[in-house]
Amino acid sequence: MASALDQIEHIFILMMENRSFDHMLGYLDAANPKIVGIANAAAAGYANLLPNGTPYPPETRIDPTVQEDPLHERDAVALQMAPPRQPPMTGFVQNYARVSANDPEPVGQYYTANAVSTMDFLARNFRVCDHWFACLPASTQPNRLMAASGYAMRDFTQEVRLSNQDNRVYDWLIEHGVSWRVYSEGFPFFSLMQSVSRKMFSFRWGGCFRGFTSLKPEVQSDSDFP
Repeated sequence: MASALDQIEHIFILMMENRSFDHMLGYLDAANPKIVGIANAAAAGYANLLPNGTPYPPETRIDPTVQEDPLHERDAVALQMAPPRQPPMTGFVQNYARVSANDPEPVGQYYTANAVSTMDFLARNFRVCDHWFACLPASTQPNRLMAASGYAMRDFTQEVRLSNQDNRVYDWLIEHGVSWRVYSEGFPFFSLMQSVSRKMFSFRWGGCFRGFTSLKPEVQSDSDFP
């Protein structure tokens, strides 16, 4: 008898950055009380604090771009999650003012279905997780290492090559005969790791790393799509 796993043809892992569940999909709980999102926060009276101490409850956002990334190394995340002399999880807007003093609110805003139509389609047709957290309360490199290996050799982002990590998900897939590909904009993240960058030019791994523009046509027509 076939298991549920046998019915799955493809598994996609979409690795995004600097967006929270509430920011992207928090509006969903207005129609589905099983989801914990913006309506739940409003009912609880949740608000961040602006730099002048004024409470700032979540507000809607239309512009899909945010000009400045929030600070997201460990020390900044600690202030966002546990600001001194303030309730937990109320320091995001105040901390964002350090990089966007004239417009600190975007980090405390959220989109609605019209602004994120593709995400809305996926959320309504597949499963979503409303407790959507990064692996570590830290920045890009530690979390991408965690996602691909289950551990990280560093806890902040550095402008140097990555240390070689064993037990990467790519190695596991090869050992178990499971095909895979990485589609990325620009150079793949793991090209920063010397052991991976060497393999990217080998016959076995060479065709596994492709540009993001190749994803759509290959999903539609590639009989060997992993």
